[in-house]
Amino acid sequence: MNKSTLTLLILSLALGVHTADARQSTRSGKSGSNISMNRNDGSMRWIRSNDDSRLEVESDGEIRFLDDDSGIQSISSGGYFRMIFTDRDSDIRLEVRPTRGGGLEHVYRLEGRELAYDDDARQTLQPIFLTIVRETGLYVNERVARILREGGVSAVLSEVEQIESGSAVARYLTATIEQADPRESELSQIAELAQARIASSGTRARFLGSAAPKYLAHEASLPAYFDAIRTIQSSGDKTRTLTAIVEADPGARTISMVLDVASTIRSSGDRSRLLIAAAPHYTDTQAHRVPFFEAVSTIPSSGDHARVLRAILAHDDLSEATLQAILESVKSISSSGDASRVLIAAAGQIEGERLVDAYLSAADTIGSSGDRSRVLAAIM
Repeated sequence: MNKSTLTLLILSLALGVHTADARQSTRSGKSGSNISMNRNDGSMRWIRSNDDSRLEVESDGEIRFLDDDSGIQSISSGGYFRMIFTDRDSDIRLEVRPTRGGGLEHVYRLEGRELAYDDDARQTLQPIFLTIVRETGLYVNERVARILREGGVSAVLSEVEQIESGSAVARYLTATIEQADPRESELSQIAELAQARIASSGTRARFLGSAAPKYLAHEASLPAYFDAIRTIQSSGDKTRTLTAIVEADPGARTISMVLDVASTIRSSGDRSRLLIAAAPHYTDTQAHRVPFFEAVSTIPSSGDHARVLRAILAHDDLSEATLQAILESVKSISSSGDASRVLIAAAGQIEGERLVDAYLSAADTIGSSGDRSRVLAAIM
């Protein structure tokens, strides 16, 4: 085995890709990598490092890669591309600059020695270039378009499975949603990839929010979509994503899914804002009632809790079951003023012995005698 082939095998293991001879990629499997990228006025600095290796790229100007991602096709005048890869066994460096004649000058160094940029060099550098193109998300729209032409959505999703950077994954999935019309099974797979491969709460939420129209048009893919939303850790990010879905005026089944996820929002204010936004879409059915009141029941803020219940009371034709749920929920509101405002708002819909008894039972939990008197007067 010659030095170039040995180096290529080492690189393939370090970067998480198969050799060029294998003609395919495999999932990186790397964990704990640190990835950073800075872009400014046409310049870029990108670094990926972990305990085993470090890959650093610096460039200026417009850089175009070859269609097979094996090298650089062109660099704008005055620009450059510089790459350094190091691990315990290798030190590989490449600098590429444009020439006056429109070509490219390559300065290639392996273990400190300058070598010709020949077929051995290209073979050694191919897995590095592939990693750079994937992980930076450079020219993602063009690259996704090419992969779609060659292998369809499934080929793009296979490619995404090789990408470690969450921001790059989001850009590839966004381009796929925008350029293709994935089948429902493919949309489900996209949601699963977003959940598994986009670690950042904000990045995942932005992708899922932007993809909402596509999922709302393909109902069978919604369970996987909402599973991905459920795992967003940030209350604010999760709330913004779900509120955008509610504002799209979806069907009753989708609202039921929104309400199911609402109880996982930790912030009292965020959860109440979502439930208030969903209240106009509430249908007086068990599919909405159960998740709605489960989400309301654990709101710790009396003011937030009361505002949500009053939003539901804007419906003037609520069933006995929903009114019973409201009256029971009022009992967990610690503020006499907030609880009394809910009961006074409900008084006009209280009819029948069972509802009157439930209303009086809720009134008994109000500590302030003045508030309790106003509540009792409202039902007379």
